[in-house]
Amino acid sequence: MNQTAIVTGSSRGIGRETAIILLKRGYNVVLCSRNQKDINSTVREIKEMTNMNADDKIVGIKCDVSSCLEVEHLIKCTLERFKSIHVLVNNAGIVHVKKLIDTSEAEWDRTININLKGTFLCTRAALSIMIGKRSRVIINVSSGAGKTGFPNISKLEIC
Repeated sequence: MNQTAIVTGSSRGIGRETAIILLKRGYNVVLCSRNQKDINSTVREIKEMTNMNADDKIVGIKCDVSSCLEVEHLIKCTLERFKSIHVLVNNAGIVHVKKLIDTSEAEWDRTININLKGTFLCTRAALSIMIGKRSRVIINVSSGAGKTGFPNISKLEIC
């Protein structure tokens, strides 16, 4: 298989596990996170734990999904390395654990910019590569909080 997947917010949690599954299934995998140190560490850990010679199958790229320029860089680097994109997993997200009344406008904007705008920017950038091709998939990961509310969830970093 020579298919490529991008997984946003993949330095830990659901994104990390998704990247591992895709790699084990033969995909080239691009991991991304806002912190290059975290993503490098995750790539190293995945290579060690899977006992795979994955140097040519996995790469970590720093990307703040709320930045159009960084998303464009992510797509450009992915295409330079793997030539195409078959799967996009929009997983990056943050949540602030505090009362809404105590949530600042800056915190709200940051949440919307990563959780919502980031999904839009990544999808829009990948679509230009994926449209018109067969067997392309975009997966949007959401929180269980979308179905069930939790107290004080309106400063805990998830990805």
